[in-house]
Amino acid sequence: MPNPSAIAVAPTGTAVYVGSDSGVVAHFARAADGSLSFHDCIASQQEAGCSQPSSAAAALGGADALAVSSSGSDVYVGPGDNAVSHLRLDSNGNLALADCLAENVSGCGKVLGGEGVLGSPGALALTGHDLYAQGNAALTHLTTASNGALSFAACFSTLTGCAPPATQGFNQQRVTLSPDGSSLYAASAGDRFSIFARSQSTTPPAARAPSAPPPAIELRPPGAIGIRQGIVNADVNPLGQATTYHVEFGTSSSYGSRIPASDQTVGSASTLQPVSQRLPGLSPATTYHYRFVATNAAGTVATPDQTFTTAAAPPALPQDVGPIGEASAADRATTYQLNAAHNGYLSGDSLAPPLARRWSLSLGDAVSYPVIADGRVFVVTQRIGSNVGETLYALDASTGAVLWSYELDGGNYPLPGVAYDNGAVYLEGFGLRGSDRLGGLAAFDAATGAPLWSNHAFPAGCCTAPP
Repeated sequence: MPNPSAIAVAPTGTAVYVGSDSGVVAHFARAADGSLSFHDCIASQQEAGCSQPSSAAAALGGADALAVSSSGSDVYVGPGDNAVSHLRLDSNGNLALADCLAENVSGCGKVLGGEGVLGSPGALALTGHDLYAQGNAALTHLTTASNGALSFAACFSTLTGCAPPATQGFNQQRVTLSPDGSSLYAASAGDRFSIFARSQSTTPPAARAPSAPPPAIELRPPGAIGIRQGIVNADVNPLGQATTYHVEFGTSSSYGSRIPASDQTVGSASTLQPVSQRLPGLSPATTYHYRFVATNAAGTVATPDQTFTTAAAPPALPQDVGPIGEASAADRATTYQLNAAHNGYLSGDSLAPPLARRWSLSLGDAVSYPVIADGRVFVVTQRIGSNVGETLYALDASTGAVLWSYELDGGNYPLPGVAYDNGAVYLEGFGLRGSDRLGGLAAFDAATGAPLWSNHAFPAGCCTAPP
């Protein structure tokens, strides 16, 4: 078999099991003199001479850790596709997949806790009816029923949904038990190890269907942070149940404010769903605390406390420099290159050199052509790299202060064009939330940044020039 990576001897001494990181588990019969003879094997994919599960084969995607029950009839395998599998000897003494627990493998029971609880469980330790799996992010306690079936009991990790560990967490994939079963030893992050005292019971737990888990939340970096507002982002996994969420925020970890007033729905998928909220009415140069809170029928979870600091208010203008005002509509620049011809010519321009710079602002890796109206400057900025995205900004034309911003879903696409008319800002192109890479057109309130409407019916690749 290719790349053997784990071996386990049945406590009865009559069998030896060998696992491969290619997803193969081989079963050898062991004679009294210690000699071995091949008996059978099971594999996650087609493998000559091996059986293959009719369902949930992905759970056997790797076999880097093995544990065998005291009777020798149950074999437990990890990691698979973020899964732990239970193999049982059939009437012919051959290995067969009996059941499995996983985060998101069809045919397996769902493990409780957040995403990553069974992330690559590279070490297993079994005693009695308790099975411990240590992966790259969590130490997970599973129980086995009298028929060997797996059930989730608890997890220890910094992940949402688990009990927090006393150390920095688990990432070493090493776990073992003391000979008398009274202590569990687990390697931890930061060159440490943890010792757990075990309460032991001789009564096996009854087999039970896995309970539905509460939602899981993964934080993403905040979006645009201005003088009086900030955008916060996260991903919520409903884990198969109807889920809602909100954001709590304030100047301390007691928060005191929330948005939206009523929880916003996330759906009932089993995958991460991106969510964002704009936190309005903030004060300049102030540190704010926030957290995301998600709820479904199984319970409520909250992220650890997070912080950001709003930008400082710009300095006051010199006394001899007055604010920019509009003498007439001719002072506006509401289309690309000032006019319908897009030639950059503005008749009657009274500006006379030399000109002095009033303000400047760094907003991103690329900035769209500015649109100017009602004492505001409207631009779209683009970030590239690991924090890719696009943001629509409204700036104070006199000071450059960020009045509001709206985080778009854009990426490395052409910058959307911006136009203004009658108190509304119009945006087109890629990057409109929900557009799924289709061309889009949307309108925003010029004073507040609130979305007014959007349309995503245009074909991909259209509409990269401003209206």
